[in-house]
Amino acid sequence: MSAIELDGAGIQRALAGCGLQLRDVDGLLCATAQSRTSACRWPNISDLAAFIDTTILCGSSFMFHVAHAQAALQLGLCQVAVIAYGSTSARSAAVRPRRR
Repeated sequence: MSAIELDGAGIQRALAGCGLQLRDVDGLLCATAQSRTSACRWPNISDLAAFIDTTILCGSSFMFHVAHAQAALQLGLCQVAVIAYGSTSARSAAVRPRRR
């Protein structure tokens, strides 16, 4: 799966766990090094989202996403926000053979 597909799969699982559907989401916050500009396109969520944040700040991106989502919710910019992250690099690093 690509990073974008992993984002989408995570979003679907999180929404199912909350009893929500994709059409309920109007805020999306995501960061992926593989494709910053297309990170919010799966599965066409950018058509539904009133608020999108693709801030990338290395390992602290998600702390910023939580703060940005909280602010967006409080300001009424969105009603349901999801924070997503899909990465294939961690999986690749885990299976890479060690060099001696």
